[in-house]
Amino acid sequence: YFKGVVNFNGYNIPAFEFERHLRYLKKRCNVISLSDMLAGRNWSGTKTNIVMTFDDGYENNYSNAFRLLMRYELPATFALATSFVCQRDPLWNDIVEYAVTNSPKSYVRFQWDEDHNEWSLTNLAGRVQLYQWLMDQCHWMDQAGRGALLDMVIKELGVSDVPNVLLQDEDCRPLTREQIKEMVGSGLANFASHSVNHCMLPRLDVRLREDEFRESKHQIEVLTGLPCTTFTVPGGAYDSETLEGAFRAGYECVLTSDLGLVIEGRQILNRNVLLREPGIHKFADTVHGPLSELIAIARQALPA
Repeated sequence: YFKGVVNFNGYNIPAFEFERHLRYLKKRCNVISLSDMLAGRNWSGTKTNIVMTFDDGYENNYSNAFRLLMRYELPATFALATSFVCQRDPLWNDIVEYAVTNSPKSYVRFQWDEDHNEWSLTNLAGRVQLYQWLMDQCHWMDQAGRGALLDMVIKELGVSDVPNVLLQDEDCRPLTREQIKEMVGSGLANFASHSVNHCMLPRLDVRLREDEFRESKHQIEVLTGLPCTTFTVPGGAYDSETLEGAFRAGYECVLTSDLGLVIEGRQILNRNVLLREPGIHKFADTVHGPLSELIAIARQALPA
């Protein structure tokens, strides 16, 4: 159960559901590390080959996911937004979720970008509308513009001490340096860059975009003591200049949010997002392909 608009899009999966996924992968798939996949090692010719990735760098990646990965002896790559991890600044989407969910107000009105905006917060539908508007606005802003908007929204919504409240929750606070070192030492965890501030890189000017690539790479190498050679695109937004900038900064591989199978030998790789689902069937579809859709099509083709 998630209150208000928290986890509205279903990106967070409960630990019990995640463990069910791992049991399925352990039995029916060949889970390999990203480095093994890129090097062509340990591929299976009979089972679906799987690489697991986790974005952002939340502490629950350690307290929930990593502990289960250790139990099932399965490798994974964790992509860190380094401002979140190193400066311990809460991620903007968590600020939006918390402020909209916990505002004591029944009505809010404010001006932004020369437009007057107003919402009724007396029911969930009104809060969802405000949440979606804020997410759309923040999604494409640079860090400075996003900070200015969120400061105003927090004030208008009447919530206080938001960063400190969020950092009390392992589902909102970042990994610690000690946890990252333990994960590296296990041999099962690899770390990638997810930029510094989790901004949509195509909207940034060249200098800011290059800073996002290089600073995050350096910070992750300091945290892990290992080369950081993989970049994971924030928000799934990229263009040719973004890709060129990543490779110029020294990354050997870029992970996108484009759906589809990975083609061996490429430097730009697809990923398939997993959302919270009530059963294992959608998970199996994502892992192996849309089996249920294919079965339905086949049944429709059968003679009556």
